[in-house]
Amino acid sequence: MNIQTERLIITEFTQAMARSHHINSLDVDNREYLPDEVFESVESARGNIAWLAGYYENADGPLVYPVLLRDGTHIGHVQACPIKEGWEIGFHTAAAHTGKGYATEAVRAFLPVVMERLAITQITGNVRADNPASRRVLEKCGFVLEDEGTSGWRRYRFAKKSTLYITDLDGTLLTPQARLSDFAIQTLPRLMRDGLHFTIATARTWQSSRIVLKDILPLSAPAVLLNGALIYDTQTDEYVQKAIIPKERVLALLDAMRAHGQTGFLYSIREGFIRPYHEDISGRPFLQTFMAARTGYYNFTSTPDLGLYADEEIVYLTMQDRLEALAPLREAVKALPEIACVLYEDSYTPGIWYLECCSHTATKGNAVRFLRERYGYDRIIGFGDNLNDIPLFKACDGTYAVANAKEELKAMATGVIGSNEEDGVVRFLMTPNITIRPATTDDAPACAEIHCRGWEAAYSDFIPAEAIAQKNAARPAAWPGYLASGKYDYYVPVLEGKVVGFLSLGQPSGHESLPDCYCELGGIYLHPSVYRQGIGRKLMAFAEDRARETGKTAMMLWVFEDNAPSRRFYEACGYRPDGAADTHEYGRTLRSLRYVKEL
Repeated sequence: MNIQTERLIITEFTQAMARSHHINSLDVDNREYLPDEVFESVESARGNIAWLAGYYENADGPLVYPVLLRDGTHIGHVQACPIKEGWEIGFHTAAAHTGKGYATEAVRAFLPVVMERLAITQITGNVRADNPASRRVLEKCGFVLEDEGTSGWRRYRFAKKSTLYITDLDGTLLTPQARLSDFAIQTLPRLMRDGLHFTIATARTWQSSRIVLKDILPLSAPAVLLNGALIYDTQTDEYVQKAIIPKERVLALLDAMRAHGQTGFLYSIREGFIRPYHEDISGRPFLQTFMAARTGYYNFTSTPDLGLYADEEIVYLTMQDRLEALAPLREAVKALPEIACVLYEDSYTPGIWYLECCSHTATKGNAVRFLRERYGYDRIIGFGDNLNDIPLFKACDGTYAVANAKEELKAMATGVIGSNEEDGVVRFLMTPNITIRPATTDDAPACAEIHCRGWEAAYSDFIPAEAIAQKNAARPAAWPGYLASGKYDYYVPVLEGKVVGFLSLGQPSGHESLPDCYCELGGIYLHPSVYRQGIGRKLMAFAEDRARETGKTAMMLWVFEDNAPSRRFYEACGYRPDGAADTHEYGRTLRSLRYVKEL
């Protein structure tokens, strides 16, 4: 064992640590809470070390490791011990070193390592109710209170985090009316109770966010606010990260703002709340509208000079105006040291633009990296719609733009999902555990059934029923041959052990007259029972990933001209008709269009 953090080293006990082990164990809190871990002499500490060292070579436990400062000072220990319900975390920091965050730092670093060694996905923490310091350590490390108990002890549980889903609010998770849909309110709490790690990354403050999120709180991971300037733990009700703008940078920013004839709202944090300051905004209707919409949850303070508050904890400056008015100021702000800014159009009122300025460390991308490192997420999936989500997308492992997103964001996304009006994010999250695997001949009956039901559901409005029935009658016998032919590579999405669709990929035929860089999407079908759950979007993203892995840089597919829903789906995913067309006879003459997309 050799774990190193910024300030600590977690290693294995040696007999050279016997004296410090003895001294550390004599703390008053150790005698009160863990009397069996008090060693009254150096010799008894030596005996304990010898006993503990005997468990380092196996996983029976207890597994107890000393915590050292970087200079070698022994300040305590962390441990994982077997209990009836599995494993329990433990920790102790000597009294001389408490109050400095060492216990949190040690437990946070120890958890992923020991859980991987023990091949466990969850671990318990049992703490006395009258020991608030230890309870706070567990809560800061991501443990969730499971049982308040009746014997004076509280049981916490930590579940290993694999994937975090993080979404923008306005234009992405929220409806066009700037609220959560009833469907989202019903679905998101259930998904989080079932283990989904979910949070937000927004330009809003916590005072604003909590109003629209009140029906789904607390979130299962800290919220990213003000485009990354603040990170707020909704379970412990505290800021876990604040990117403060130094006074001299605030003053330089205000000088640039005034030089371009602008003013705005300067955000300070006082007593845990955002306090917006503003100068005279008469004659500035955009700013007046902004303030009027937020007066219910901010205490706005008017001042003749924003610079008077530059020595407070300033985290943000926001301005609203037309693009042509703010664009030159953005260029000036970009030249300032240690200041970041983002310019984007309002999600609800076209033509109104925001210029938002903060510390250069405060971006949605840096916030994602913070969450990954502090809370141990292996994978982070992001959702967004606007230009201020670009840093978020760059930092995530997978990204999905809603159908109403800016084209620039769609172009860099892993895939495009349903719009915010369609609850695209929530429907995507409903199937996070779906698996997609290569099809085998054993899947032929399921694929034939899905093919039949798909034709009936998608084509009945423009293909005669007799023609559909004739095609469907032949499918059960044809599908084993399809899967064995090698013409296409077939994949199937599996939900709760059941095949619910299929996807086929291959090389375009010679008559297509397309370069070798194209991959053909031969077909994508779902059983109607799983429509509008985000599975189609995931299949499309999977198909494009497979194409990239084989060196392809573009996709093509055919779709019936009369199939308006499918054409909307493909267009939302970034596909466009390239002018090629073909005709088919299915009880009537049908025209199909070729759609293409550059990857």
